[in-house]
Amino acid sequence: MGVGDFGLKRVNSIIRSRIAELTYVVDVNKDFAQKISRELRVNYVSFEELLQKKGFDVAIVAISNFLHYEHAIRLLEHRRDVWCKRPMSISVELARKMVLKSMEKKAILKVGSNPR
Repeated sequence: MGVGDFGLKRVNSIIRSRIAELTYVVDVNKDFAQKISRELRVNYVSFEELLQKKGFDVAIVAISNFLHYEHAIRLLEHRRDVWCKRPMSISVELARKMVLKSMEKKAILKVGSNPR
């Protein structure tokens, strides 16, 4: 989710991986996301469509920091595992709510960063 600078780094890592497979491209910039999805030969879906999909193991949230909470919570509510770029939220309170939601829904929530 999110194919800007950080998202494309994640996409490229998945493409180079021997064990991971990119399934969907999601971004608010539909034209750009569709262009990327065509180049990579994967499906573009909206966030709302992604919530209904079953054919993926983990959603990568690589969007603007202030949007992490909203999107991660919705994914976790649908019992989807989430990998979120850091910082995981814009406040400790929201981060705590994300962790509690992952525990409640028994979904994995991981936070990471791009290697420098």
